[in-house]
Amino acid sequence: MRKMLATVLAVVLCFGALGMTIAAADSTDPIKIVIWGGVPEDKGPQKVCENFNATHPGIQAEYIRYVNDDQGNVKLDTALISGEKIDIFISYGYDKLAKRVEAGMAAELSGLCEQYDVDVIRDFGEAAKNSVTADSKVYAIPTYKQVMFIMLNKNMLDAAGVEIPQHWTWSDVRETAKLLTTGENAGKVYGFLKSTDGNVINEIVSTEANRDCWLNADATATNFVDNPYLRQGYQILYDMMYTDQSMMSWEDMIVQKVSANEAPMFFNQQVAMVATGSHQLRNIKDTTAFPRDFVVAFAEMPALNADQAEYYADLIVQDHLSINEKSDNKEAAMEYIKWYYTEGYDPMIEGGRMPLYQYYDADKAIEIMLQGAEALVDMESAKNVLFGSYDKMQYDGSNLHKAEIALIMKEEMEAFFLKQIDLDKALENMQNRCDEVLKY
Repeated sequence: MRKMLATVLAVVLCFGALGMTIAAADSTDPIKIVIWGGVPEDKGPQKVCENFNATHPGIQAEYIRYVNDDQGNVKLDTALISGEKIDIFISYGYDKLAKRVEAGMAAELSGLCEQYDVDVIRDFGEAAKNSVTADSKVYAIPTYKQVMFIMLNKNMLDAAGVEIPQHWTWSDVRETAKLLTTGENAGKVYGFLKSTDGNVINEIVSTEANRDCWLNADATATNFVDNPYLRQGYQILYDMMYTDQSMMSWEDMIVQKVSANEAPMFFNQQVAMVATGSHQLRNIKDTTAFPRDFVVAFAEMPALNADQAEYYADLIVQDHLSINEKSDNKEAAMEYIKWYYTEGYDPMIEGGRMPLYQYYDADKAIEIMLQGAEALVDMESAKNVLFGSYDKMQYDGSNLHKAEIALIMKEEMEAFFLKQIDLDKALENMQNRCDEVLKY
């Protein structure tokens, strides 16, 4: 009996020395990992799990969707606090991730990253640097790049004699929108649209300066009043709405519920250009939900000024995969995460999510992303914008009060766009209210 036990112990130690995972050592009784994410199951996650399960008999992954809105995020947080079976959870937006890290919900992953050869900066680039803390701790692995761009109706551009824009400015957008605005009343086609979501100003100022440019270096105070980018950006949108009338007024957008989804108006040809992002790519090829016969073209987010020294590509790092601090299957979870972003991401591309992983083949990604819609997309402009060669890229800020600041900005911006206060007062209110939040 002693010899048998010694033999068994030696085998187990040998497996450990070879770095075998728990899953490989126990393929007869697979480990179950549960993943909570906000993407609908049929837009990639279910197929990802099926592919993983087929190739990893020692680990079986199950995906549970939560709706990525306020109520859905509360549901996820409650489940994490109560100890519900969750091994991996996905956060959308640095503000939500930061709060979960602060609450101790996310496991610190630097040890597992070393074990599984996961290097956030090497694998995902400088745009992901805020996923690593100053003391080299990692609480989440980012996997999706949300590229922000202008989506254009190429048929309308052609009819107006306008080329697909390249390296343009917001003044160019304003002039182009005037040319593309036609008709009146119910038959009016607006030249431009930016929906009423809370980050409306980010797309205006982001190519000139990094996101959260209104924060000082240590995120303890703001500068809205003297920030030239914000003032210029808000004024351009206001003038397009009320001087040029080439953009729907803020009140009309609220009444018609043009919130965070620009797709219906664009695909119904009620607007010629929209400021949006790669989350719309799945709608571009969905000709069942959005039947159309016009070609969609892409243009990069404009610069604020033609002579600005630097241009920041408007790219948001998203889909942060964290391992639940309470998970009993952290190694299996990390094995899934590494496989997911290096080998298993194709179904997510089919569902409209661009890979952040730097070594993913760009031509393959475009082919998968727009398969079936080639005749309805200007493929050259799509590739140039979605996989452009950018020297500088945006990244989400590390301010833990991001959610509160975003709400304050939205409220004061909306008061300005609804003509309740002037721009000076709106910026003053933003600064005073946000500085109060940052004190705590």
